[in-house]
Amino acid sequence: MARPTYKNIYQYKKETQKPPSKQYNPWRHVNKEENRAHNNNFQALHESLIKISIQQQQKTDGTLGVKTEDYSNLYDTKQIPLEDGREITLRYVKIPTISNHNQPQYYIMFFINIDYYSINDLRSLHALCLNSVDKRTIEGHLSHGNRGRYTIYLSGKQTKRTKNIYWNQARDKYHIFKINTITAKGKTRSYAEVRKNIFSLIEKLFTKKLDRLVARIREGWHYYRDEKLQHNLYGHIKEDVERLQDFLVQVRKTARHFWKVMKRLKKAKQLEMQEKNAAEINDASSKYSNNIRKQTMQYVKLLNSVKNSCENSKKVKKSRVANEIKAFGV
Repeated sequence: MARPTYKNIYQYKKETQKPPSKQYNPWRHVNKEENRAHNNNFQALHESLIKISIQQQQKTDGTLGVKTEDYSNLYDTKQIPLEDGREITLRYVKIPTISNHNQPQYYIMFFINIDYYSINDLRSLHALCLNSVDKRTIEGHLSHGNRGRYTIYLSGKQTKRTKNIYWNQARDKYHIFKINTITAKGKTRSYAEVRKNIFSLIEKLFTKKLDRLVARIREGWHYYRDEKLQHNLYGHIKEDVERLQDFLVQVRKTARHFWKVMKRLKKAKQLEMQEKNAAEINDASSKYSNNIRKQTMQYVKLLNSVKNSCENSKKVKKSRVANEIKAFGV
């Protein structure tokens, strides 16, 4: 007996197979104009911080009496193309904080613009930032609890859905602060709001740092292995604190400036909306009046046509009556 063939069954399975799923394309969600706007915003922010950094370095060199760092090493900008078509714009600025063994230490701010990124890219971005500077100049390098000595400000399109818990863990681990380019209502954030938030973060960071330093200066203590120990402060710690207090005042003024700019922008937008609404109301009223005018004109034309038709009918009737009279010979 011959074996049965299942050609039709295999053909049916082949025809009913699902088509392969389309590959995820992250470029579809990228807004290049928005990324370009935030890139320009980071560039302006970087240039303003360069001036502050050079001023603080000059004060530090004046306190120490020696030029410790070349000004060109305090900042840099790099363009890094990637294999998948993305491009990274990396900027950094060093702010001198506390001098250690007659050498200033720095708080470093990194600004990264990238087309799109996911949570898997944060580790490589963090390594890229630290490899672009001398780690030995970072304040508290290789010390326990090294937090707040550098911050990475990241701007770009966030792709792939990830739980907020993992984002928060990666943020704390890699010192990354995400710049949300879009608000919760779907509107693009203004440059003034982004700069104000960044300067507010710097203000909070240095306020806490100075509070701890001032407490140490007044009481003369420090913690070592969870024990409070007395010690004598030496060096230029007081000069550094006074300089950082001046820096903090400057940062606060800048944050207030951008706060005022935000208010002006909001007022300008409100006035623009009011003018737009007034123009729409005027257009609506003008359309309403034009419609009424058209209706009245049509009504007048209708009345005139009815009047003319009545007069014509009267004339026709009179002429008909006159012709009938003539016909009878009256």
